[in-house]
Amino acid sequence: MKRVIKGPPPPSLSDYVTIFPEATWEDMSYDNTLGGSQVAHDCREQTISNQGGLCAYCERRISS
Repeated sequence: MKRVIKGPPPPSLSDYVTIFPEATWEDMSYDNTLGGSQVAHDCREQTISNQGGLCAYCERRISS
């Protein structure tokens, strides 16, 4: 398993959580009206970047 040193969360996630503190990942992922789906995309991109484009579990390349 790959060791990952995480950076700070994307600013869009911090903003979304401030506005919707009770939202779940599913709520955010499917929220097209309030920008949640973009926040989920930002989180995915940040994770891929933090992990050097590799899955932390199996260390295979993550497709964007």
